[in-house]
Amino acid sequence: MKFSALFFMIFLLSCINTDLSSERKIPVKPETIEPKVPTTNREIPKPRYRGAGPYDGSIEQDDDGPSTPVAIELRNFIDPIDGTYQTKLSLPKNFGGTLFIAGINITQLNNKLVKVRFRFGRELEPVDVNATVGGTTDGVTPQVAMQVLQLDFKGKPFEKVRLLYHLFDYNDYRDDTGKEVFRDDVGELEGPTSDPLDTSLYCRGLNLRDDPTFEASSENQKCDQQGERCLYTYASIRDKGLIDDKNLAFNPTEMQIDILGEEYLNETIVEAVNKCLPDNNYTANLKGVLNAYSVGSGSSNLSYNDLVVLKQDGVEKSYFYQGPYRAFNASGWQVEGNAITYESSKEHQAVGIYQKNYLSPGNHDSGYVSLLFPRPVRNTLSREVQYWGSENILGERFLETLVSSGNTLFMDGCNQRVNNLNMFANEGLSSCNITATIEILTTDENGKEISLLRQPDHQLKLQLIRPSLKDSETMGGQEVLYQSMRSCSTNRSCGSGECCFNKRCWDRNLISRCAEDDDLLGHLGIGETCTSDFQCSSLCCDQSRGVCAVHVISEEETTLCAKAPGQTCVDAQFCRKENLTTCYVVKTGTDPLGRLECALRCYYTPTFGRCRNGVCISPLQPSVPAFDPVNPDCSQAIDPPIVNDNGSIITF
Repeated sequence: MKFSALFFMIFLLSCINTDLSSERKIPVKPETIEPKVPTTNREIPKPRYRGAGPYDGSIEQDDDGPSTPVAIELRNFIDPIDGTYQTKLSLPKNFGGTLFIAGINITQLNNKLVKVRFRFGRELEPVDVNATVGGTTDGVTPQVAMQVLQLDFKGKPFEKVRLLYHLFDYNDYRDDTGKEVFRDDVGELEGPTSDPLDTSLYCRGLNLRDDPTFEASSENQKCDQQGERCLYTYASIRDKGLIDDKNLAFNPTEMQIDILGEEYLNETIVEAVNKCLPDNNYTANLKGVLNAYSVGSGSSNLSYNDLVVLKQDGVEKSYFYQGPYRAFNASGWQVEGNAITYESSKEHQAVGIYQKNYLSPGNHDSGYVSLLFPRPVRNTLSREVQYWGSENILGERFLETLVSSGNTLFMDGCNQRVNNLNMFANEGLSSCNITATIEILTTDENGKEISLLRQPDHQLKLQLIRPSLKDSETMGGQEVLYQSMRSCSTNRSCGSGECCFNKRCWDRNLISRCAEDDDLLGHLGIGETCTSDFQCSSLCCDQSRGVCAVHVISEEETTLCAKAPGQTCVDAQFCRKENLTTCYVVKTGTDPLGRLECALRCYYTPTFGRCRNGVCISPLQPSVPAFDPVNPDCSQAIDPPIVNDNGSIITF
């Protein structure tokens, strides 16, 4: 029996694990390898499509592989005008719409509050714009459903950005021989572009390190050779007039036209010294534009520092000619040496600053035939105006007379620049600013900013140009000239159907008559006796009291003239605002099934009266949109507007 018990115990012990340690051992985990986090965009797995068109954003990964961290990349702007994908986009600085930015892995931002930081110019001036993730809208070409960053510009965040730099025209106008001929594909003479939104205009406002068009290497750290491309790199020139006896240059303010309408040869010295200079080296051209008594030593071609003698009533006055351009902050230029001046050729497109130079290719101040925008273009003038132009775009100009109102022959680009300058902001037709970098930022729980890009984006470039305003009702979608900063000294500086008042060209569709059309003159102060609006500096003569009244519209103060229907007016803003009832189909929420609900809501909309034929008339009452409350169509419903306590619309 004892033997049986002993045998049973031995058998039992053999079935138990022989490792009877008093301590419990934790099983060893298999060795794991952390996925490598990409340190540069080049290490990030590339999507199958990396073109300039749409890409939905996400990098595809194998289901069985490890979850590799992915990076967000910005790839394209979606042009708000034509819906195309662009790596360089130009917008007026008062843009107030929605801007879309496409990229890779944008969907990773769905659960984050993000903003986009644009840094402008050499100073890297920051402007932040809140952003959300959403889908593309109709009109995008090509039309592909994708997630993009949506930036709301209703607050016009770029409106106060200073336009410190200048646009240069780098369109390739060459023929097969390398000569600039300015013809289209079928051989028709087209001329240089006059469109500030042209995609081949480049804003020179960046440090060389932020210029993606410059191909840097360990051996090449400077942009200083012919044909070398550094299209955004800083360089600044402006139009220059004659040099006086104190070695000070005039700032040109007048076009090359007969300003007074008393024949060009009768122009006085006062008009001559304020005119912009020809962008060539023809002595006869300069002498004619200035109505000069003599220029230089009699050579047919100009030289730097030529003596210019102007004569009036037997009295001579001497000036000096030192080219048509002056350089600003030349020590800060990062375009250097032979990259500053060279001509177009079969080997090289001209992408410098000048094509010719009086002194040396690397001289900043003595160049001519510049690439500053706009280059020679046609202007619109009234009939019987004398001007200096030619059919040869880069050739010598001659005195011409416009037989009927319309387009001139080609005139030097300075004519448009001096005629489109806002002297208070010092911004004009060629003024611009440019983004150096773009970042996507969010904040952590401690309020600290976190960048969501591996590094700030240097490839996408947003160019800001002068403010723009287009009136679709009265101007057929054309630029409203007063807002586009077109300046003048007389009606002759303005185009057909325009007139000059207070040094601005006004379209006659916007105002009823011009000061030169009226016999009354004067700039009377507030409270002084008047019988015409044009007698008052405020352009508002209160006819009920016969005195000049206040009319101010600015950021600090708004006091309106508010003329009643039947009283005279210069523009609609001088007519009294009427509270019109405007109705909209607005969203009111969703039903229990998630379907959109809407309703017809009416609001008060303060609206200026209309100024027709110089008289205020009541504004038109908007029509009420069709709406069936029993079977409502909510497909066109809008978000309800924000209203004040009186029920008047503040904003949408």
